[in-house]
Amino acid sequence: MALLRLFSSALFASVLCAAAPTASSSTTRVYCGDFDTLTSAASQNIFSTDAWGNDGSGASCISIPAGDDSFSATWKWTKNQDNVHAFPNVRLVSTQLPVQLLNLTSLNLAVDWSMTPSDGSSSLSAIGASADVVIDMFLDPNRITASSSSTKPKYEVMVWMGQFGYANAIGANITKTPPTYKLNGTTFSLYTGPNGNGQTVFSWLAASNITSFNFDISPLFDYLTSHNLLPATTYLGSVQYGTEAFHATSNVTFSASNFNLKVTKGIKKASMAMGGVAPNLALIAFLGLGGVVALL
Repeated sequence: MALLRLFSSALFASVLCAAAPTASSSTTRVYCGDFDTLTSAASQNIFSTDAWGNDGSGASCISIPAGDDSFSATWKWTKNQDNVHAFPNVRLVSTQLPVQLLNLTSLNLAVDWSMTPSDGSSSLSAIGASADVVIDMFLDPNRITASSSSTKPKYEVMVWMGQFGYANAIGANITKTPPTYKLNGTTFSLYTGPNGNGQTVFSWLAASNITSFNFDISPLFDYLTSHNLLPATTYLGSVQYGTEAFHATSNVTFSASNFNLKVTKGIKKASMAMGGVAPNLALIAFLGLGGVVALL
């Protein structure tokens, strides 16, 4: 069975590599392994295929042109539509990380992105596409743990700027009236719950897809700390941007361009962000009980 799965994945990958879009430059690199990575010579940011949920039903390839301000991913996964199969992404490498939230002054992301069927002949819904576009971050009371792993940190914070098909945040299925925060005129709703690694996950979902994103998202952390949902002494150690690929019956292409991600630390202003609504007592109770309810 393992050999069959390996053969199936290799076959899918070879087809996807042929279909993956490439820039005209001969320096464009295409990777289709489950855990292929490329460290940018310009910024030291790390691009990754990260097909950690490969079940043998498809594959994921990532294309990286010269420079590090753009990348694309082509993928198809035909089974288990509720599961994340891969997270093709770029991870920020910065001397400013790890940083305690009480010293996080800004976390800026600028990017233009799109998600389309690779052949351009049908809609995403027509091919049963489920995916998200997110900033995925990991935090922990220990500065080393916060930056050395994606499974051991105590907390995960996600900012969703794109949502398709069945993809949804942990906790969204049981939270009817989530707290909200308005950032740059866009309303984000907050959901929380435990993931399969036992981490507490906070997910900020934009009210609608934002395909041209240019935000300082640090106020979303300020909201969590000022409402006693996350200790201000917690270290932010890992920041990644990409797409979680769940399911599609035909190839899907995610493209990101004009990408820039920067974190700045310093002395936090005395008054932290208090936007949005009043604290959600259900969330605080959930955290106080150690997250005893399995949400998924």
